[in-house]
Amino acid sequence: MSSLQKADVPFRPRLGPEDVIRLLKEKWGIPNGGNENQVHIKELPSYDDLNFLCRLPERVSKVDGAQDSSGAPEESSTSFVFKATKLHTRDRLEMQHAVMKRLETAGLPVAQVVPSLEGRETEEVEDPSDFSPHTLCRVMTYLEGDIRDLCARKGPEFFQEVGRVCGNVCRALQGFSHPASNWDWEWNTAAALKTGESLVECEPNPKRRQIARHFLALFRTYVQIPMEDARAKETAEGGQNGHSSISDKEQVMRTGVIHSDLNDTNLIWRGESVSGILDFGDAIHSFICFETANAAAYALMGQAEYCDPGKVQQESRKESIEQNKERGTVSALTLLQNATTLFESSHREFPLSTTELRTLFAATAIRILISVLFSAKYQASNPEDEYVKHTYEPGWTVLEELATIDGEFAVAFVRETLHANIGPLGKLVA
Repeated sequence: MSSLQKADVPFRPRLGPEDVIRLLKEKWGIPNGGNENQVHIKELPSYDDLNFLCRLPERVSKVDGAQDSSGAPEESSTSFVFKATKLHTRDRLEMQHAVMKRLETAGLPVAQVVPSLEGRETEEVEDPSDFSPHTLCRVMTYLEGDIRDLCARKGPEFFQEVGRVCGNVCRALQGFSHPASNWDWEWNTAAALKTGESLVECEPNPKRRQIARHFLALFRTYVQIPMEDARAKETAEGGQNGHSSISDKEQVMRTGVIHSDLNDTNLIWRGESVSGILDFGDAIHSFICFETANAAAYALMGQAEYCDPGKVQQESRKESIEQNKERGTVSALTLLQNATTLFESSHREFPLSTTELRTLFAATAIRILISVLFSAKYQASNPEDEYVKHTYEPGWTVLEELATIDGEFAVAFVRETLHANIGPLGKLVA
């Protein structure tokens, strides 16, 4: 999602570098025995939280109880991330830490929480914000690696790897629950219809507003109705359907805790592999299939300009693609193929039901739509902020292509491709 300037987010902490250096020393004893002036501070992009990268010379970086960051640290320094928030409650931060520990136990690469001198994972401090005088702060190990540029060319290996990570995250969180995961906000894909309808008029281009309404209608048909059916069934069964007993494997649309934001800035890479998963601030109890759809949305952004009919890989599907050109441009069909590669890779790790698979195309498009509509909204007040608008054109370019694809054809393409490459669908993880 997009970052906002501090003036536009009243709940964003106002701590400065000097405050961070002081708090590191007072609350965490960092650096241990060294001069706090040796801590090098750099603010990192963020939405509602405040994040600082803190680098320490190796000779003063040792902290009792702290562990080195995953990946190879710089030869002469150790790094941490100082995180401050006013939006999240202590319970939600504890939930995020529990999710991280769950993924770590499953062998997935996540940061570790560095306890304070008092042994706490979070510390409450004061800051000069008008929103609230209290801020919750944490320190985490820093994951070294690269972030892939949103608009860089992405090959099949990229989509396969992101899909693999999605599936492994879903599998690792199977059966996980936490009371603080039951919250809601406008970025939750389950609330996309309400959010999207409230933001459509923020888009100044009338043709793009028409495309927005097209995808809202698509979401209503392929996602909203199944969600409502799943919630009705959940209520009738007296609780959350989660990852528990599945009575109807073909039609079920499951809920559970998901990361919810495996986007371009939240995945760290080393070579062709994901070496780190960041930012659990959006972790929420929602529909599990949205984990894959949200990741696919960001993976597709910026890829329309690279589309080439020769890139469509499924030989068995080429004839069908040629027969259905009236249902989508060649670029759109290539984007659909890329998304399907990600869906397939995720499905191999954590199989989805036929109903869940039917939602993926519309849910992927709606996540892109919510991103560009929020971007349009905040550009109105921050026209010079490049970070606010970094998903806007890449997202709209993809949506303009995907709007040429018939929804039922997209659903059939995903289903038939996965059936051809994997086998019969609907065999869920018990």
